[in-house]
Amino acid sequence: MSVNTALNTLKLNGRIAVIYSADPAQVGSVIYRSYNTRSWKSYQKVANDIKEGLEQAGFSHVICLADDQHLARQLAENKIDFAWLNTGGMQGADPCCHGAALLESLGIPYVGHTPLNAALMDNKFLFKKLLQQLAIPTAEYVLWHPEKPNTAEELVLRHNKLHFFGDAKLIVKPVSGRASNHVHLVNSLRELNEVCQQVYSHTQSAVLIEQFLSGDEYCASVIPTMGELASPTCFGIYQRNLGPGNRIFTSMDIKPIGTDSIITLSDEQQAHLNETVTAYCRKLFSVLNLYGLFRLDLRMDSKGQLCVLEANPKPDLGAVHNGTGSLVAMGLQELKVSYTQFLDYLVQVSLSHLSLHRTPKYHALLARIGAPCQ
Repeated sequence: MSVNTALNTLKLNGRIAVIYSADPAQVGSVIYRSYNTRSWKSYQKVANDIKEGLEQAGFSHVICLADDQHLARQLAENKIDFAWLNTGGMQGADPCCHGAALLESLGIPYVGHTPLNAALMDNKFLFKKLLQQLAIPTAEYVLWHPEKPNTAEELVLRHNKLHFFGDAKLIVKPVSGRASNHVHLVNSLRELNEVCQQVYSHTQSAVLIEQFLSGDEYCASVIPTMGELASPTCFGIYQRNLGPGNRIFTSMDIKPIGTDSIITLSDEQQAHLNETVTAYCRKLFSVLNLYGLFRLDLRMDSKGQLCVLEANPKPDLGAVHNGTGSLVAMGLQELKVSYTQFLDYLVQVSLSHLSLHRTPKYHALLARIGAPCQ
């Protein structure tokens, strides 16, 4: 059976769940309240956008479910065949991979990254280690945790490639995070220990100390290429508009993303950046076997070299409403597809991956939705 036929059968007969993050502070969401190493967000509004988009694409049975302690039971009771992961988890360590891990253990196929890839891309320290292994430029960095014997200041002074003099500054950020929350620009070593402690108090996790890069900042959305899943397609490459007097990007939790958040590039700039970002992504695809959407944040260093700052395995996918929306959705015009068509495409990519590399899981899905395996 062709993937297109499987997609059409899934639209007709399949039961789809779009999963968003439940509020861990709400009674009944968790068994015991804990900490969250990643800044929490429900993504429920975006889940509704995705649900409506899938319905417009022809999917007959789509519901939204909360990622809480009842999720496995809800999936079973609603006879869910296929899921869309729109959750960054509720709480605990490495929450970005919790939803994928649950679905893997339950046998439900989904749109989203594998647990390991989600955790790896969300962990800025480990991801930067991978970038260095692949010879992809990234800002110099050290990792600090209060369990370690050295203070943050001592770590920086011992690192022979982390410069802190003149105009050189440092960025302090959670090792796992979203939307530029708890990201600080540090102007003096005297501030460093206090700022690191402050970030740790919010996340109860390690803190990344990174060389501040003085050049322009960019973002790029990345998806697998249909028919050639091992090859990346990059789009929505924008320069971030930091705003007057700002050296780092303002969190979307404070200022929603809109057309004033980006600077559209010339065709020549776009082509040059796309070539560089695509080359970086080919290396990432070659080792991670990626088959889902992610976003890269990049910045130029003082020598004009484009460096990868971090990856976001769970980029915002909200539709554009009244000039505000997600960076991903704003870039879809480059692909010449609508928001609805893009959602349809991501389901198709997941089905293609299943048919090629997860054959038993694919055949089990086909049997559930009444599609012949041959």
